[in-house]
Amino acid sequence: MDALLRLQEQYLSLVRASATQGVVRDIAESLIAYPYLDVPATARRTGRTSQAILTAMNKLLELGVLAERPPAGRRRRFVALDVVRVLSAPRQTDRRRPARPVDVKSAGHGRCSYQVFCSELDISTVKEAGTVPLVELLGTLTAVGCALVGGVFFAFSGFVMPALGRLDDGASAMRAVNVTAVRPPLMVLLFGTAAACVAVLVVGPGVLPRVGAGLYLAGTVGVTIAANVPLNDRLERDPSTWPAYLRAWTRWNSLRTAAATVASVLLLLA
Repeated sequence: MDALLRLQEQYLSLVRASATQGVVRDIAESLIAYPYLDVPATARRTGRTSQAILTAMNKLLELGVLAERPPAGRRRRFVALDVVRVLSAPRQTDRRRPARPVDVKSAGHGRCSYQVFCSELDISTVKEAGTVPLVELLGTLTAVGCALVGGVFFAFSGFVMPALGRLDDGASAMRAVNVTAVRPPLMVLLFGTAAACVAVLVVGPGVLPRVGAGLYLAGTVGVTIAANVPLNDRLERDPSTWPAYLRAWTRWNSLRTAAATVASVLLLLA
């Protein structure tokens, strides 16, 4: 980790020395977490335009911070070689030759005041799966949690509540459901995902994942606490409110279902 932080500071020093800031600095700062880049994915992650991202990557290429990888179709791809070197060093096997210094300038990748290291193995064959950043894993797991919560709530709006509405004593059945619902695993799933969303708001990459996390907290957890739970309490005190409860509870439940589903999609867009 210390080696990565030193690389990050080295990148930022190069950016400052070139009198560039903004998108260039943001990308340089995030390279220790995202050493493999392309324009569309980086634009989605940062919330910037594709043109701004491409201009910034070309500047980092000129500075020697990035190297260009073989393109995927028409899409240009980039890599921070020295970050890859640090991340892949513990995984070296006997089939790989010892690492040697390579001058990025001599390789045709622009000016550079320092050396980066790579192995004789071509960088395009390095397994990117081995360098999946923790923040990306957090976003994926949070998206899965949101999707699961949305699926549970969808089941209620889609067929559980309509079925209870057809019963002669649907109120008693719903009251029994409400007692069971406040136990694990639903509570762990609902509020565990909420905790993950808070973490995404703090360290998550880009704008869209943060919007998704905020949407889940406000539209799913917030609606649950402010609307559905008070309705449950009212039904427990007075079962005669069942007809009005059925309509209101289902509307609010559909809203929190939509919020959880959209949140999941936004989190995956990172």
